[in-house]
Amino acid sequence: MTNRDAGVGMQVLGGHGYIHESGLEPTMHQACISITYERTNDVQALNLLDRKILLDQDVKLRQRSKRIKGFIDVHKKKATRR
Repeated sequence: MTNRDAGVGMQVLGGHGYIHESGLEPTMHQACISITYERTNDVQALNLLDRKILLDQDVKLRQRSKRIKGFIDVHKKKATRR
């Protein structure tokens, strides 16, 4: 359930008392928390990208790309042999 869905449910039920009684309160809480977690993960991913990959002038990124391309080429050849 998304935050928007939980918000619509809250509007339909019409207030905090009804939310608590209907059990929508924990759902609304989880929907709001999930947005925070998603944004935190995005920030951490960008931080990791910046610190670990781009800091060395993209050397590690190019190395990783070559390994991935090699893996794809090997498996593409195996797939065409079948």
